[in-house]
Amino acid sequence: MIPTSTTTDPHDLVALPALAVAWWIGEGQSTKRRVQARVPGQREGPRGRSAPGLRTRPVATAMLIVAGLASMATSPATKHSSTGYEETLQLTADRPAAVRHLAFSVTNRDRGVVQIGLRGSLLSEGASDEDLVQEPSKGVLLVLMPDPPTQEFIDDTEPEMFGLGQSLDLTERCRTTCAHEVTAVVRLLSPVPGQVVETTLGIDLFASGQVGEGEVDIDLSLQHHSELAFDGEPSTVTAASEGTIRVSSDRPRDTVSTVIRIPGEVLKKPLAYPLVGRVLIQTATIDASDHPHAHRTDFTVGTDELIGVGGGPPTSRDLLVHCDVGVPCEIPVTIASEYDPTLNSPDFDPADARPGFVELHWSIEVRLEAYDGRDLPSDGIDIVAGD
Repeated sequence: MIPTSTTTDPHDLVALPALAVAWWIGEGQSTKRRVQARVPGQREGPRGRSAPGLRTRPVATAMLIVAGLASMATSPATKHSSTGYEETLQLTADRPAAVRHLAFSVTNRDRGVVQIGLRGSLLSEGASDEDLVQEPSKGVLLVLMPDPPTQEFIDDTEPEMFGLGQSLDLTERCRTTCAHEVTAVVRLLSPVPGQVVETTLGIDLFASGQVGEGEVDIDLSLQHHSELAFDGEPSTVTAASEGTIRVSSDRPRDTVSTVIRIPGEVLKKPLAYPLVGRVLIQTATIDASDHPHAHRTDFTVGTDELIGVGGGPPTSRDLLVHCDVGVPCEIPVTIASEYDPTLNSPDFDPADARPGFVELHWSIEVRLEAYDGRDLPSDGIDIVAGD
């Protein structure tokens, strides 16, 4: 694959998601990206869709054009290079999962490189005001699993509202040269018989540099191993727990503590694909005296702390990184919420404030899946109350 280069301003790229988040919070709607025409030179596959392989994504291109125009008027541009893989998948109740295995390598000669990363997305096409739009695929989970397994450069806390399932921060590991493999698992969470969910999987390997024109002096390679692809239904065992949590001016803090238990006989070597273990955590406001987002809610999974993610889309985290082969595994999970009316009212005056509260619904779902045909016991996962 040949890297493609674009010129962008990092301040604009930071500002655009920030504005989108503010709009999403205020309107309570999912983010949609408008595309009115396909980009010239885009490889076309069956039914006019992008074929797997190198591509220029209309959504990403439109965003970069907007950012680039703003850069010309406001601040210097930065160097950027990228290459990517794209494939349109069809998920059904009989085939709710798709797995793609990719190898990537980086050879960097640019001392001014600022960031190197790999990002995955799931987007679906829709119609809005007679225009083509791409929006995050709802009810579909994307997991990027490095091979060999490591939690070192995983950051999968980005909002699913942008269609970003996970990203891998490769800046330090690949600052000079590196070669790794990654497995992308796409999973329909709640299959409905007779329903077909179409989603476009995009994997981007990218690098950004310092202020300047042109490309980053870097070689980026991303290769798909089609012989390792999986399309079907894995062996699956799940467990779930839910409840409510209430924080207020009288009781500003509250915590829910649970423990995920996995028996040792389920944890066979390797603790990596084809075995996948995830926990999905989410909170949503069900009642409030004033603003529904007048709280800060944090999640903790084992030693992994996720700050201020409550109230947004489901947060997905790896479980197996906290376990050892053949040993019973217990993973503490906590949801801690704090009432804070100043988050949405900068001029909040405690002296004149009336009593307030926010009540949240919380849910924890644990999924253990095997993609090699092994059987998983129906009682292979349990969620119990913690201390």
